[in-house]
Amino acid sequence: MTEVTNNMISLIASCWKNDTLKQRFLSDPHTVLAEHGMDVPEGLNVNVVENTDSTVHITLPTAPTGLETLSDDELQSAAGGTIFTIVDATLNIGAVSDEEQAEEVAADNQDEYGLDNLHGT
Repeated sequence: MTEVTNNMISLIASCWKNDTLKQRFLSDPHTVLAEHGMDVPEGLNVNVVENTDSTVHITLPTAPTGLETLSDDELQSAAGGTIFTIVDATLNIGAVSDEEQAEEVAADNQDEYGLDNLHGT
């Protein structure tokens, strides 16, 4: 797991425990990210939103260039196969590229943050 991933997971867990930090993160993400070892490049906008019982936010990544010339089989190969996402209820914690890494992330989160219901899907 990368340092940035570890820092983000730690920040999210801290926000769950500290409403003041969560409100700061929602309103001033650049500052809070920097305070947690994740500097944001100048000119890059960051929006932090919170899922609720009745609303889930899904981020649609920017499409890679050149997709219009690839067949469906080529697109599947370019996507790298299955992505395992670590989730707690409806909150997306992070994405990893293989099942072993997903299990490792889940185990690390269970140990470090007491997040007992994280799992690979």
